[in-house]
Amino acid sequence: MVEKVRLRYRKKGLIRFISHRDLLRLLHRMIKRAGIPVAFSGGYSPHMKVSLGLSLAVGWESEEEIADISLVEDMQTEVVLEKLLLSAPEGVIPYSVEIKDENTPKIISGLKTVNYLIKHTSQNNFSEKCKKAFSRLAKRNNLEENECFDSELSFSDWIENWRIDNESVFLELRIIRGMSFSPLKMLQGITGELLESLRQVHVIRISQNYN
Repeated sequence: MVEKVRLRYRKKGLIRFISHRDLLRLLHRMIKRAGIPVAFSGGYSPHMKVSLGLSLAVGWESEEEIADISLVEDMQTEVVLEKLLLSAPEGVIPYSVEIKDENTPKIISGLKTVNYLIKHTSQNNFSEKCKKAFSRLAKRNNLEENECFDSELSFSDWIENWRIDNESVFLELRIIRGMSFSPLKMLQGITGELLESLRQVHVIRISQNYN
């Protein structure tokens, strides 16, 4: 009998510079070192049954990343977490393991909104610019300058909530039709800041909210 567990972990420090695909390979090695009885797919090229959630841009940190791991043996969640903690590389910090039904939908399926913290590393007035831009955005509906890559949707359609705290911008963005929107592209679109300037911001994915 196959059992599925859902792992939650943080991605911090230098490990933020690896890609989504490389992160999956890293988790495979971590699970192997931990001695977790993971299930494998069939066929000529079997691979671990490990699936990741919403991808994270290279260079961004996260307080909540999610991975589903299928096991071929029952294990207590506390034991799985302890083993993964001991085998995790620096910057990957497992903090929660829960049992899920094997028929549980894919991680992205139930995702409703994603929370980000954005802080500019050089502009002291960046948060004030964002505050003014969000205020302007709330006063207009589906105007041409409010449109994004999907002609049926405007920037405001993607925003669930926002707030400014000192020099930090907190953004809660919706998942629409299984798609997410980059918080940096959002800020570029509504503030007019050049993308080169926005590369100087520090982005942290704080949490992922499910139905």
